[in-house]
Amino acid sequence: MSYEPMNKDYILPGKDIRCSDTGIELTSYTAYYVRNIYNGHILQLSKECAIKRLENTKFSIKDFIDLTRGNIISKPTPPIDVFLPGSNPSINAINSSENDEIAKKKALEYLELRENKLKEFGTSYKLLKNYYLQSKREELTKENINHILNIESTVQENENHWMQNLSLVNLQKVYYLKCRLERLIFNYKNDKYKIDFFSSIMRQLSKKLEISKNQEKCLKSYL
Repeated sequence: MSYEPMNKDYILPGKDIRCSDTGIELTSYTAYYVRNIYNGHILQLSKECAIKRLENTKFSIKDFIDLTRGNIISKPTPPIDVFLPGSNPSINAINSSENDEIAKKKALEYLELRENKLKEFGTSYKLLKNYYLQSKREELTKENINHILNIESTVQENENHWMQNLSLVNLQKVYYLKCRLERLIFNYKNDKYKIDFFSSIMRQLSKKLEISKNQEKCLKSYL
Protein backbone atom coordinates (compact mmCIF):
# COMPACT_ATOMS: atom_id res chain seq x y z
CA MET A 1 0.00 0.00 0.00
CA SER A 2 1.15 3.54 -0.70
CA TYR A 3 1.03 6.20 1.96
CA GLU A 4 1.56 9.95 1.98
CA PRO A 5 2.80 12.04 4.94
CA MET A 6 0.40 14.24 6.89
CA ASN A 7 1.60 15.81 10.14
CA LYS A 8 3.78 15.14 13.09
CA ASP A 9 1.31 15.92 15.86
CA TYR A 10 0.34 15.44 19.47
CA ILE A 11 -1.77 12.40 20.32
CA LEU A 12 -5.15 13.42 21.70
CA PRO A 13 -5.92 12.57 25.35
CA GLY A 14 -7.86 9.33 25.69
CA LYS A 15 -6.64 8.03 22.33
CA ASP A 16 -4.47 4.95 21.92
CA ILE A 17 -0.83 6.03 22.15
CA ARG A 18 0.57 2.92 20.46
CA CYS A 19 2.28 2.88 17.08
CA SER A 20 -0.08 1.37 14.49
CA ASP A 21 2.69 -0.83 13.09
CA THR A 22 4.61 -2.09 16.14
CA GLY A 23 2.14 -1.63 18.98
CA ILE A 24 4.86 0.12 21.01
CA GLU A 25 3.62 3.00 23.16
CA LEU A 26 4.67 6.44 21.96
CA THR A 27 5.46 7.86 25.39
CA SER A 28 6.31 11.31 24.03
CA TYR A 29 2.61 11.58 23.11
CA THR A 30 3.63 12.65 19.61
CA ALA A 31 3.30 10.66 16.42
CA TYR A 32 3.78 10.80 12.68
CA TYR A 33 0.53 10.42 10.75
CA VAL A 34 0.38 8.95 7.26
CA ARG A 35 -2.63 8.46 4.99
CA ASN A 36 -3.31 5.68 2.49
CA ILE A 37 -3.63 7.41 -0.88
CA TYR A 38 -6.25 4.91 -2.06
CA ASN A 39 -8.70 4.57 0.83
CA GLY A 40 -7.76 7.44 3.19
CA HIS A 41 -6.87 5.12 6.08
CA ILE A 42 -4.64 6.93 8.59
CA LEU A 43 -1.83 5.33 10.60
CA GLN A 44 -0.23 6.67 13.79
CA LEU A 45 3.48 5.88 13.70
CA SER A 46 6.84 6.30 15.35
CA LYS A 47 9.50 8.11 13.33
CA GLU A 48 11.18 4.85 12.37
CA CYS A 49 7.93 3.30 11.15
CA ALA A 50 6.99 6.45 9.26
CA ILE A 51 10.30 6.27 7.40
CA LYS A 52 9.63 2.63 6.49
CA ARG A 53 6.08 3.38 5.31
CA LEU A 54 7.41 6.03 2.93
CA GLU A 55 10.05 3.77 1.38
CA ASN A 56 9.69 3.42 -2.39
CA THR A 57 7.49 6.53 -2.56
CA LYS A 58 8.34 10.07 -3.64
CA PHE A 59 8.05 11.21 -0.01
CA SER A 60 10.46 11.29 2.92
CA ILE A 61 10.42 12.14 6.62
CA LYS A 62 11.20 15.76 5.65
CA ASP A 63 7.75 16.10 4.06
CA PHE A 64 5.82 15.96 7.34
CA ILE A 65 4.36 19.21 8.66
CA ASP A 66 5.71 19.38 12.22
CA LEU A 67 3.08 20.75 14.61
CA THR A 68 5.11 19.91 17.73
CA ARG A 69 7.73 22.66 17.51
CA GLY A 70 6.40 24.95 20.25
CA ASN A 71 7.74 23.18 23.36
CA ILE A 72 8.35 25.77 26.10
CA ILE A 73 10.49 23.36 28.11
CA SER A 74 13.10 22.26 25.61
CA LYS A 75 15.17 24.64 23.52
CA PRO A 76 12.81 26.27 20.99
CA THR A 77 13.04 25.00 17.43
CA PRO A 78 14.71 27.64 15.25
CA PRO A 79 12.19 29.46 13.05
CA ILE A 80 11.91 28.43 9.42
CA ASP A 81 13.54 31.20 7.40
CA VAL A 82 11.95 31.85 4.03
CA PHE A 83 13.13 34.52 1.63
CA LEU A 84 10.10 36.04 -0.05
CA PRO A 85 10.36 37.34 -3.61
CA GLY A 86 12.36 40.53 -3.70
CA SER A 87 13.67 40.20 -0.16
CA ASN A 88 17.12 38.96 -1.16
CA PRO A 89 17.42 37.90 -4.82
CA SER A 90 21.01 36.71 -4.48
CA ILE A 91 20.07 34.27 -1.70
CA ASN A 92 16.91 33.20 -3.52
CA ALA A 93 19.02 32.24 -6.52
CA ILE A 94 21.24 29.92 -4.46
CA ASN A 95 18.68 27.20 -3.94
CA SER A 96 15.24 28.32 -5.05
CA SER A 97 13.88 24.76 -5.20
CA GLU A 98 14.77 24.05 -1.56
CA ASN A 99 13.48 27.45 -0.51
CA ASP A 100 10.17 26.74 -2.27
CA GLU A 101 9.73 23.53 -0.27
CA ILE A 102 10.53 25.30 3.01
CA ALA A 103 8.08 28.08 2.14
CA LYS A 104 5.37 25.54 1.31
CA LYS A 105 5.80 23.71 4.62
CA LYS A 106 5.74 26.96 6.59
CA ALA A 107 2.58 28.11 4.80
CA LEU A 108 0.83 24.78 5.34
CA GLU A 109 1.80 24.74 9.02
CA TYR A 110 0.42 28.26 9.44
CA LEU A 111 -2.85 27.29 7.75
CA GLU A 112 -3.17 24.12 9.85
CA LEU A 113 -2.72 26.02 13.10
CA ARG A 114 -4.92 29.02 12.33
CA GLU A 115 -7.70 27.30 10.40
CA ASN A 116 -7.90 23.92 12.13
CA LYS A 117 -6.00 23.28 15.35
CA LEU A 118 -6.63 26.67 17.00
CA LYS A 119 -9.71 27.98 15.21
CA GLU A 120 -11.78 27.73 18.42
CA PHE A 121 -9.41 30.35 19.83
CA GLY A 122 -10.58 32.86 17.24
CA THR A 123 -7.59 32.55 14.90
CA SER A 124 -9.51 31.92 11.68
CA TYR A 125 -9.34 34.48 8.88
CA LYS A 126 -11.49 34.29 5.75
CA LEU A 127 -8.64 34.51 3.25
CA LEU A 128 -6.62 31.89 5.08
CA LYS A 129 -9.67 29.65 5.44
CA ASN A 130 -10.12 29.72 1.69
CA TYR A 131 -6.48 28.77 1.20
CA TYR A 132 -6.82 26.00 3.79
CA LEU A 133 -9.81 24.50 2.01
CA GLN A 134 -8.01 24.85 -1.31
CA SER A 135 -4.95 23.03 0.07
CA LYS A 136 -7.15 20.04 0.88
CA ARG A 137 -8.29 19.82 -2.74
CA GLU A 138 -5.17 20.71 -4.68
CA GLU A 139 -1.59 21.96 -4.50
CA LEU A 140 -1.23 25.60 -3.54
CA THR A 141 0.46 27.75 -6.15
CA LYS A 142 3.65 29.66 -5.46
CA GLU A 143 1.59 32.86 -5.46
CA ASN A 144 -0.80 31.37 -2.88
CA ILE A 145 2.10 30.40 -0.64
CA ASN A 146 3.74 33.82 -0.88
CA HIS A 147 0.43 35.48 -0.01
CA ILE A 148 0.03 33.28 3.08
CA LEU A 149 3.57 34.03 4.22
CA ASN A 150 3.06 37.74 3.65
CA ILE A 151 -0.03 37.61 5.88
CA GLU A 152 2.01 35.85 8.58
CA SER A 153 4.77 38.44 8.25
CA THR A 154 2.28 41.31 8.46
CA VAL A 155 0.76 40.18 11.78
CA GLN A 156 4.21 40.28 13.38
CA GLU A 157 4.46 43.98 12.51
CA ASN A 158 0.94 44.87 13.64
CA GLU A 159 0.66 47.37 16.51
CA ASN A 160 -2.13 45.31 18.08
CA HIS A 161 -0.63 42.84 20.57
CA TRP A 162 -3.31 40.18 19.94
CA MET A 163 -2.58 40.37 16.22
CA GLN A 164 1.14 39.95 16.94
CA ASN A 165 0.26 36.75 18.79
CA LEU A 166 -0.99 35.32 15.48
CA SER A 167 2.61 34.88 14.33
CA LEU A 168 3.63 31.33 13.48
CA VAL A 169 6.19 31.14 16.28
CA ASN A 170 3.64 32.16 18.89
CA LEU A 171 0.91 29.87 17.51
CA GLN A 172 3.33 26.95 17.76
CA LYS A 173 3.71 27.71 21.46
CA VAL A 174 -0.05 28.19 21.90
CA TYR A 175 -0.76 24.84 20.28
CA TYR A 176 1.82 23.12 22.46
CA LEU A 177 0.25 24.60 25.60
CA LYS A 178 -3.27 23.74 24.46
CA CYS A 179 -2.37 20.09 23.85
CA ARG A 180 -0.44 19.75 27.10
CA LEU A 181 -3.21 21.39 29.11
CA GLU A 182 -5.78 19.05 27.55
CA ARG A 183 -3.66 16.07 28.56
CA LEU A 184 -3.14 17.42 32.09
CA ILE A 185 -6.88 17.98 32.51
CA PHE A 186 -7.44 14.40 31.31
CA ASN A 187 -4.75 12.93 33.56
CA TYR A 188 -5.97 14.79 36.66
CA LYS A 189 -9.69 14.36 35.97
CA ASN A 190 -10.26 13.22 39.56
CA ASP A 191 -8.49 16.21 41.12
CA LYS A 192 -10.87 19.19 41.12
CA TYR A 193 -8.23 21.66 42.32
CA LYS A 194 -5.83 20.83 39.51
CA ILE A 195 -8.59 20.76 36.89
CA ASP A 196 -9.68 24.24 37.98
CA PHE A 197 -6.06 25.44 37.85
CA PHE A 198 -5.37 24.02 34.38
CA SER A 199 -8.75 25.18 33.09
CA SER A 200 -8.08 28.75 34.22
CA ILE A 201 -4.82 28.75 32.24
CA MET A 202 -6.64 27.32 29.21
CA ARG A 203 -9.19 30.15 29.38
CA GLN A 204 -6.40 32.71 29.48
CA LEU A 205 -4.68 31.00 26.55
CA SER A 206 -7.84 30.88 24.44
CA LYS A 207 -8.64 34.54 25.10
CA LYS A 208 -5.21 36.14 24.68
CA LEU A 209 -3.14 33.51 22.82
CA GLU A 210 -0.60 33.70 25.63
CA ILE A 211 -0.26 32.99 29.33
CA SER A 212 1.44 35.00 32.04
CA LYS A 213 5.03 34.38 33.10
CA ASN A 214 3.77 33.22 36.49
CA GLN A 215 1.33 30.76 34.91
CA GLU A 216 4.11 29.45 32.67
CA LYS A 217 6.42 29.03 35.65
CA CYS A 218 3.77 27.09 37.60
CA LEU A 219 2.88 24.99 34.58
CA LYS A 220 6.45 23.91 33.85
CA SER A 221 6.51 21.74 36.99
CA TYR A 222 3.81 19.57 35.39
CA LEU A 223 5.19 19.40 31.86
